[in-house]
Amino acid sequence: MEVTIKILFHFFMILSLGMVVHLPFVNIKETGIGFFRLVYAIAGTSLLCALSLSFTSFVTVKTWNIIVFSVWLLSLAVSYVVLGHWDIIKAKKLTKLLALIELSVLGAYLLGYSFFHASFLFVTIFYFGSITFAMILGHYYLVVPRLSEKPLLNLHIEFWVFLIFKIILISYVFSVENINFGLREMYDSIMLAMRVLWGPVAIFCLSIFSFKLSKMRSTQSATGVLYVETFFMISSELIALYFFIVKGWTL
Repeated sequence: MEVTIKILFHFFMILSLGMVVHLPFVNIKETGIGFFRLVYAIAGTSLLCALSLSFTSFVTVKTWNIIVFSVWLLSLAVSYVVLGHWDIIKAKKLTKLLALIELSVLGAYLLGYSFFHASFLFVTIFYFGSITFAMILGHYYLVVPRLSEKPLLNLHIEFWVFLIFKIILISYVFSVENINFGLREMYDSIMLAMRVLWGPVAIFCLSIFSFKLSKMRSTQSATGVLYVETFFMISSELIALYFFIVKGWTL
């Protein structure tokens, strides 16, 4: 139970931060205010789940961190409400203010971890968020057909950049840690194989197809592929968080 709760806490924090951090990839004038409200709703709900788990005895979160996270949650909630009544000019100013607040939240979340553990969480936020955000953005091409395909293409490029960092972290674990693939460690061996094959390998192969489809402006086909990528992303990153919590591995 303790391991599961810790995994879920980090998963919801990564999802919340990973969604909002990618909003600069899109122009609010093109997507409209509704898309930003949707992202704030997803990020806020995820953060609320993480905060709820932080009050359990299994997750240790400093008081001032809880205060920072609570302020972030309140900011997301207020933004969701007021964006429904403001024009785009005011909304753009609000999104810039939220970006500054998120920097403090990101710092509070990573503070206290070792360099490699903080690097793992930082990279995961962008790595995980790029595909998840792209999948949600893909739906908005039905709402706003004139929306440029550039945000989808840029999100794919960002994913590939942070995929390189992920591979570096995974390689570091395999080179430093004494990983035994014997029969006694069969469960860990299977989980490691799933983490690598369902994660970097499968998602990279699928991302090539979704990138080409996005370039052809076949956005709905690209969104379908991104759905599959998101499934593999969630599955593999939950496994990575399991090893992070249990063994301290930055996979």
